[in-house]
Amino acid sequence: MLATLLAVPALAQNNQIFDRILIRSQNEVQFADQQAGADAFAKINSAIAALPPSGGTVDARGFGATTQPVATPLTIGGPNKPVVLIIDGNTQFLISLNGGVDAIQLWSKSSLICLNQTNATSATFTLTSSASVNTILSTFPRTPEGNLTYQQGCSFMGNSSARVASALVELYNPTDISAVRNELIWNFFGIGLKLSVNRGSGGAGPVNLENLSVNGFGNPGAVPVLIQANPGSAAIGGINFLGGSYTHPGAGGLPIIDLEGGSIAGVEGINFFGSQFESSNPDDIGILINDARDVLISGTLYTAAGGKPGADCVKIAQSKSSSLGVIINNLINLNSWTHSINDTVNGTMDKRSRVVGYTMGSADSVLQSWVGAYSSPGKIADITSAGLVLSRPQSFVEGPTPKGGASRDVCYGDSAAHALKCSYNNGLFFQIPQVIKATTARFAIPTIPGTCVQNTVAVAGAAPGMTVAVSPAGAAEAGAIWSAFISSSGNVTINDCAVTPSPSGTTAFNISIFP
Repeated sequence: MLATLLAVPALAQNNQIFDRILIRSQNEVQFADQQAGADAFAKINSAIAALPPSGGTVDARGFGATTQPVATPLTIGGPNKPVVLIIDGNTQFLISLNGGVDAIQLWSKSSLICLNQTNATSATFTLTSSASVNTILSTFPRTPEGNLTYQQGCSFMGNSSARVASALVELYNPTDISAVRNELIWNFFGIGLKLSVNRGSGGAGPVNLENLSVNGFGNPGAVPVLIQANPGSAAIGGINFLGGSYTHPGAGGLPIIDLEGGSIAGVEGINFFGSQFESSNPDDIGILINDARDVLISGTLYTAAGGKPGADCVKIAQSKSSSLGVIINNLINLNSWTHSINDTVNGTMDKRSRVVGYTMGSADSVLQSWVGAYSSPGKIADITSAGLVLSRPQSFVEGPTPKGGASRDVCYGDSAAHALKCSYNNGLFFQIPQVIKATTARFAIPTIPGTCVQNTVAVAGAAPGMTVAVSPAGAAEAGAIWSAFISSSGNVTINDCAVTPSPSGTTAFNISIFP
């Protein structure tokens, strides 16, 4: 069917040239800009309504590179009506909806495709200062069944004065190879992209997120990506991050990507391949794995904006259930984030600029991050039936107090005291003292009661204020007492005094100094 809005004169024998033919529909494709409606979203809704019950395609490219203020909710598709909506990416829809609604509902089996975006200073879908929404876009329906949707090439922009209850973009119950490709989500003041499953859902995934750019601009409260399982739902998993750039959360130790499995450890099977993360605050976290399972991180790069490297490229924690099964390959900490890996579950921290391989909880991975000389050639340790035999010097990365445990003896480097502390069998952590040891030459002993022999010996490292103890290196003298003090830097003075008569002779002393 070809419907025109412009009368076409009868053709003569010569060819006729027309400047423009306005078409409302052609071959079951509806053209949105030619529909009736109060604003562009209303016109797109009219075009979707004009499609047959089985669905079809709506072409909204006719709005072109224009600015379109919209105050009408947009619904793409519906129950059993899949719709493909094609938009010119250079159209700027200025959204001013209120009432906490989803500005765009993308229904299961429907697609939103934006083409040819060339304007890097605006977004296809932009919130105005007066907007108050749940999301700019969320997938539907809100039922236990999974939502299969596809998005490509669109951009979404927040506003500091707008109110957003959930996220700029939300994939709700995503499933069956749902995909988002080549999209930009930016300038948000809460969650940028959220993936979640609802109560009673049978689970979600797989989902492919390919070449996304999600940038919080360091705005207050900005978390670029949240993946969350809700109580009463099954797990959300099978989510693949393929390339892309995830950057600039808000200050206060917020993560760039936050995996929150909750009390059911319901986030699992999350995979990162070749993605880039960039911090904008010194306490930023790249990927926070909290109560999540079976996470693979491969070939990821961590950079810093404005000379502000973050705290943890990857942080593993558990607050409501457990985290396990994390594997990390070829992590590149390019701009000196404090830790490449901070595994708080196992008390393991890794500061290397490149982590070739780490498996959560494995002996090899603990050794690789634990022994400071790992990068030198040769083996670092042997694991035998007798225990762990180190071939290299052992270093402890300083940090907060770890967890002990019954029948476990744990040591760590205390970042406040700058000292090694240990706990035995889940007891308190006490500082392990350093001891300077020395043995003197043999000195003559006093023989007359009330007389003393004083000798000063050099001991490297001794300094005023340190505690010193001495004792005879051999058999103790009969009827004598002795004491010692640090008389100057590097020198210890020993007093050997007779209490009762004693035959002449010599003795040597062992010295112990406690810094």
